[in-house]
Amino acid sequence: RDEIQEQLIKAENQLSELKLANQQLTSDKQALTEQITKLTSQFAVLTAELATNKERNEETREQIDKLNNDLTTERENTQNLIKQIQRLTEQRDIFQHRYQGQKDQLTITEQELATITKNHANCPTPTEIEQAQHDFDLLISEKNNLATELTTATNDLTNEKSLKQKHLKNYRIT
Repeated sequence: RDEIQEQLIKAENQLSELKLANQQLTSDKQALTEQITKLTSQFAVLTAELATNKERNEETREQIDKLNNDLTTERENTQNLIKQIQRLTEQRDIFQHRYQGQKDQLTITEQELATITKNHANCPTPTEIEQAQHDFDLLISEKNNLATELTTATNDLTNEKSLKQKHLKNYRIT
């Protein structure tokens, strides 16, 4: 009987220990459940942030693609401006050559007119004087037209160079 009593006491002690262990496990289970709930909430937040970051990354990629396209367009525009400047430079050189040729021709014509006037100073006819004056006026008009064309070409070239510098400056900024 003492032995049974002793075993009963041991069993009651074990039962108490098991009850305490069970309470501890229940408490641990509750703490783990709270942690799981908290981690699940954090996971949901992180998943939402990941989705937002993916959207931002896609938007950033689209912006980069657009900027690359803009840069390509600017490069093409710059190349076109360079070609236009080269054409205008060539045109200016042609106009300068023509202007110089007309200027030389005008000088020769002025000398011829002076010679004719000198040679016929004693007996110029009104028709000859009018014709010479008319020819002289035409040459002056051509000279003025060529000077205007040269000025226009020079201004166009200056404007194109300025525009190119502006584009190059914008290109460097971007």
